[in-house]
Amino acid sequence: MADSILSKELIEALRPIAEMNNARFRQVKTMLAGFIATQERDMAYMDEYMDVLFDFMDPQGARESERTPV
Repeated sequence: MADSILSKELIEALRPIAEMNNARFRQVKTMLAGFIATQERDMAYMDEYMDVLFDFMDPQGARESERTPV
């Protein structure tokens, strides 16, 4: 029985993270559809646009350009 309770608590604890990631995924799909519709080819532009989105959705995360290589 303890495993069942722990599993439910873990699921509830992780639910906000899953919801945030799902929202980010939906936004990325929408942006990709827009890039396809406009036949965008400038990878630097698209990458910068995506970086801004991810910074907005995860302000505590480091931007790709600011990350240090491992």
